Amino acid sequence: MQYGLQLFTMLSSYDCIIYDLLRIRINPSIFLLYSAAGPHTIVDGKEVVNFASANYLGLIGNEKIIDSCISSLEKYGVGSCGPRGFYGTIDVHLDCESKIAKFLGTPDSILYSYGISTIFSVIHAFCKKEDIIVANEGVDCLVKCLGQSGQQEWSHGTSTGGVRQRQPMYPLDNLVLT
Repeated sequence: MQYGLQLFTMLSSYDCIIYDLLRIRINPSIFLLYSAAGPHTIVDGKEVVNFASANYLGLIGNEKIIDSCISSLEKYGVGSCGPRGFYGTIDVHLDCESKIAKFLGTPDSILYSYGISTIFSVIHAFCKKEDIIVANEGVDCLVKCLGQSGQQEWSHGTSTGGVRQRQPMYPLDNLVLT
């Protein structure tokens, strides 16, 4: 943990220099956070309520998580993203997929690092042109992906009508619901 604190302290001093330059010369409305992004945070020396935190589980600042992150960084290194196509499959990917499959009661599972990548990968990997993909047109990114595949859409709020209209066209074993 000591190495992590030293690195954080060193980076914080650089952050302050960059912050001062940004605030003075570029945008005076930029604020630097001086604490973990939780329900309350410290901005410019004042404790404020943070309405923009992605820390909805309250895990930022948890010592066990910080230690685990440092161990992972030391073992695996760091990159700008984590897809297997770039960095390969590592033991923690397989372990997590195994635990998810066991929890779901399935023979296997596939872990994606980001929700939208699941949509773009799964549809193209597992659906053929003749498969029915029932998708609500309100899910914009999904509809765009479907434009590259065989698709059937229904208007928002009319899910059963859309399925009923298309059932006679294809067998029901080729139905993907989103």
